Parts: sequence; structure tokens; C-alpha cells
Amino acid sequence: MRQPDADYLGPAVVVLGDREFAVRVRLRGHRQPIDGIYRWYGRVDPDSALDAAAGNRKQRVELRTTEGAANAILGDRDFWGRLRLVGHSAPPYRISTADDLDARMTR
Repeated sequence: MRQPDADYLGPAVVVLGDREFAVRVRLRGHRQPIDGIYRWYGRVDPDSALDAAAGNRKQRVELRTTEGAANAILGDRDFWGRLRLVGHSAPPYRISTADDLDARMTR
């Protein structure tokens, strides 16, 4: 099964406590039809310093990208050592709108 393309793929900064970690992230999201809340999620590429600081428990963090910032939960590691990010409401990246899709279709 093919994974959906990322809504945001690129550099980011994870702020954990008073420390900042420059990382690379892959994020995507969608609006929940039941409650209308936008939920976004993704993974942080392996980073040994962030991994050591996060430990083996969920952490509240701020995620900053070149397009914005948002609060998130830094969670479990996958088999490849990537930490999971989960957030809701406004994501730290620009969301494509219907106007963006229309513009792409008319090119």
C-alpha cells in the first residue's frame, strides 16, 4: 500500500523544555469529519540528541517549521528510530486550500 505524500517534508526545530533540536520531519494531516478538528501527525528523522533528551516517555513539545509553529506530543519510536509527532488544530505548515487545487488544475 502506498503512503500518502507528506503535507510538509523538511527542516524543523523541536523545542523540548529549554532545549532546541534541529531536525527533519515528514508531516501530514486531515480534518476529522465528526468534530471538524484538523489533526496532524508524522515522524522525526532519527536524531541521537533528541532521542536521549526525550527518553522513553511522551513529551509535550513545540514544533517549528519554516511555515509556522504548533504544540505537539512527541511519542513512540518506530523500528527505524523515528519519533512520532501528533498535534491538533492549526499545524506548523501551510494547508492547501481549494483555491490552491483550482490553480494547479488550470496550469
